[in-house]
Amino acid sequence: MNGTEPPRIGRSLALTLGCLGLGSAALYGATYVPVGPSPVAPTVGLRLTTYPLLFVIYLVAVYLLWRERERADSRVLTGLALGAALLFRALVLSGPAPLNNDAWRYLWEGRVVVEGLNPYAAPPGATVYDGLRAKLAQADDPLFARLPPRLNRVRSIYGPLATGLFAVPHLVPLDRILTLRLLATLFDLGTVLVLAALLRRLGRPPALVLIYAWNPMCLSSFADRGQIDAPMTFFIALAVHLTIARRPTWAGVAFGAALLTKLSPLWLVLPFVRLGRGRFAVSLAAMALLGAVPFAAAGPGSFSGFREFGLHWHNTDSLFALLLVVLEPLRGIASPDHLARLIVAAAAPGYALWRTLRGDASHPEWLFGTGAAIAAAGLLLSPVVHPWYTAHLLVFLVIAPSPGLLLLSAGTMSWFVRFWRPAAGSHGACLLEFLRPYEDPWRWPAYLPVYASLLYERLRGRKQPDPEPRTE
Repeated sequence: MNGTEPPRIGRSLALTLGCLGLGSAALYGATYVPVGPSPVAPTVGLRLTTYPLLFVIYLVAVYLLWRERERADSRVLTGLALGAALLFRALVLSGPAPLNNDAWRYLWEGRVVVEGLNPYAAPPGATVYDGLRAKLAQADDPLFARLPPRLNRVRSIYGPLATGLFAVPHLVPLDRILTLRLLATLFDLGTVLVLAALLRRLGRPPALVLIYAWNPMCLSSFADRGQIDAPMTFFIALAVHLTIARRPTWAGVAFGAALLTKLSPLWLVLPFVRLGRGRFAVSLAAMALLGAVPFAAAGPGSFSGFREFGLHWHNTDSLFALLLVVLEPLRGIASPDHLARLIVAAAAPGYALWRTLRGDASHPEWLFGTGAAIAAAGLLLSPVVHPWYTAHLLVFLVIAPSPGLLLLSAGTMSWFVRFWRPAAGSHGACLLEFLRPYEDPWRWPAYLPVYASLLYERLRGRKQPDPEPRTE
């Protein structure tokens, strides 16, 4: 072996990743870049064509980079990973606004905040907001009219920090939906930068940030749809970075900010508590008290939105769906759905606690492995799994990417199939008609590779990350 071999391999890898990045950019451009005088948002059919190809390119890029990770610590590869990530997001943002019911609910809650009202006080259709709805109607603003009826009957399920962010589009002179997408993209890029800095601190190639930054699910969820999981994921990544940097007080503040955005990563708090102990717990408790103020001001029932979501929402689930099948014989004695939710409500924190108490927490890899396991278990057990729910899982995979868990972010994209409306008489329409009697039939082909890969990893004994990472 001569001294020039590592640079040559680096150039070869950079060239290959560059070609893969160009291929992804071409697909994002074909999907989103406006064409003609009256461009429309990309159809579901177009997404179902381009996004599988994007995931194939992404998985190949991750495989190649991970295989050569020992020689991938170069500015060229890091610049390529970051530059391509920025280009992808710019291409997606150039497209028209998608049809996203969540965005209109975000904007409704933001307008409630701007008006000086409390979004936790009542659902959008309540009489307390009669004045606001009349003002919107007088201004010919479709904000309330765009809300689906089901969302009109539910109080807010988002944290106070999220509702504050929802107010921003009403305060700047830009299109409101575009502003939501820009906000989500800024937090998304913030996550990319935090993870790159974290990898550098751990002595790993910052180019491995590609595992998060190139994932098509992140592009679809944040730059395209503007989902609120972007700031939540950013604050979780920041909490990880601060924990590794041994700053538990600020890590508690960051994790508290994540929970004040969305409560979904609640059980992830346990490994952070084990590492940060009292200082983390105190700062987290202070954030929780701060976040409780708007709920207390809203009076009784302020948490009813969370209760409604936890008891009745059901979407793109996997293990939960199998649990319903197992419990179906008990119908008549008890509701299988309620029993399944009770089992999940006990199993998720139980597993999180068990996983947290295992292993040597003195190594940085422990937090990543434990965090990934807890986040993945929560997603696989949950009765509701949208694609953007998997974003925070990717934070824990940049150190040791699990193929099965990377496939999970792809598999949940099957959620979009339910919005596919092929032309009448086409093969797609015939397929939908054939599958109509079955509930969400697309999830099983989507989840099968996930579970097969996880089983294979388990049986084979997936190689762990290097035991002695370099820290600054």
